[in-house]
Amino acid sequence: MMNRIVPDHILVVECTEAGIVGKLRVEEEATLGRVVDRRYREFAAGRDCAHRALARLAVWPDGYVGSITHCEGYCAAAVARMEHVISIGIDAEPVARLPDSALDLIAFDEERRWIEAHRDVGQELLTFSAKESVFKAWFQLTGSWLGFEDVRVFFDIESETFVAHLLIAGPVVEGARVQDFHGRFAYTDRLLLTAVVLSINDY
Repeated sequence: MMNRIVPDHILVVECTEAGIVGKLRVEEEATLGRVVDRRYREFAAGRDCAHRALARLAVWPDGYVGSITHCEGYCAAAVARMEHVISIGIDAEPVARLPDSALDLIAFDEERRWIEAHRDVGQELLTFSAKESVFKAWFQLTGSWLGFEDVRVFFDIESETFVAHLLIAGPVVEGARVQDFHGRFAYTDRLLLTAVVLSINDY
């Protein structure tokens, strides 16, 4: 599913509800802390996908980038060599309508007007998930927080693509400032998937 929206040189490992098993490594246990069983299973499955994705690389890389996502019944990890990819962000969300109150947190006026006009495609959830993917890709580059209000997303529903424009100064990559992240999205019968990839070939 997730491999439909990322380039071929990115390795993706996915796990659905029937296959979600796994135990965290000691250092991962320490990072997670105390959580309910469902959260533990999701977190463990996501890390297991990441380990399996790395193991599938022909040669263990000196440098790599990756992203993990997990929600109830699904998890995925995407991993690539740094010689091809600078940063990756992926997100998966169960298909459901977000409460109206959530719009105040994830979108500003211009985005909300567009969302209201496209509720038939679940635009509020799509906006949320796209920004989550952008945040993950951003964090790999900066190590800092990015607010929902710092990103404006423009969607092309027909081509299932989007462009996320930063409203603050973007990171400098290969001597060029990054102000836009390009992404793709896809729906299954119960999931929305989004992905953002910043490739070496972009610079």
